[in-house]
Amino acid sequence: MKSPDDWTPYRNQLELEAAEFLYTENQMSACQIDKVLYYWDITLAVHHDNPPFADHKDLYNTINATPLGDVAWQSFSLEFSGEKPAEDCPLWMQQSYDVWFWDPHAIEKDEKCHYKDFMLGDWAWHQSVCVPYSYNFALILVWDKITQDLQTHGAAFIPIILGSDKTMVSVATGQNDYYPLYLSIGNVHNNVQHAHCDALVLVGFMAIPKTNKKGVNDPVFCKFKKQMFHSSLSKILTNLKPGMMTPEGCGDGHYCHVIYGLGPYIVDYEEQVVLAGIVKIGAEGTWMEYNSGL
Repeated sequence: MKSPDDWTPYRNQLELEAAEFLYTENQMSACQIDKVLYYWDITLAVHHDNPPFADHKDLYNTINATPLGDVAWQSFSLEFSGEKPAEDCPLWMQQSYDVWFWDPHAIEKDEKCHYKDFMLGDWAWHQSVCVPYSYNFALILVWDKITQDLQTHGAAFIPIILGSDKTMVSVATGQNDYYPLYLSIGNVHNNVQHAHCDALVLVGFMAIPKTNKKGVNDPVFCKFKKQMFHSSLSKILTNLKPGMMTPEGCGDGHYCHVIYGLGPYIVDYEEQVVLAGIVKIGAEGTWMEYNSGL
């Protein structure tokens, strides 16, 4: 239990409230924050004291160090690992791209879930049990891997629903170095669905590689963008993979068990192309794709 006087990473309540006012309520630009802190510093100099923050960078660094719940932000870097030209190597091949994320597994373990059907329940049913269908007048049973393992019987199935939309960030803020990745589950209780809140969580910021106008249609660059997207998703979802085959304790940790599965990925058309791994349309009108390895 934290002490009532513990404002970490802020030194006191004043720093916390100043950060909230400057960054959240007023949403000041960096230059305006610097100007306010400069005047604040002048008024405090006669008292041999300092303002809460030295400049906007100090403010941002303090905010980034603020612990959010029990799940900490993590990051990893990606870069081009293919063959590079000896001369005039494009800048995107030389750069390193940072991806920030919350561990989806830790987020789901931290939530108190109410297990209901996903949409009409058909999709979750087909993922979890045998599916009979007729072929050439013969009845065939297609068993999902979940039900093949007796250890999974009795566990609640949690569909993981993902979504991303870089348009919202670029249009709203002009920021286009990253775009957000969101996560929800197919077991959201009905009253939460009707409340239109608390059913979606931001789990990461996907990096966006850039190049000049000449190289934007370069097949190597287009393929790299898709590979980086899929590699980032694979890394972010790594800790969910064990729970996709072996049930995990949830709730009381003894009798309640869950098993995860990847559900729909909700995106606009441009992100659908990235998600599908489509590079371009070939000369004969056929889709040229690459193996994402997922």
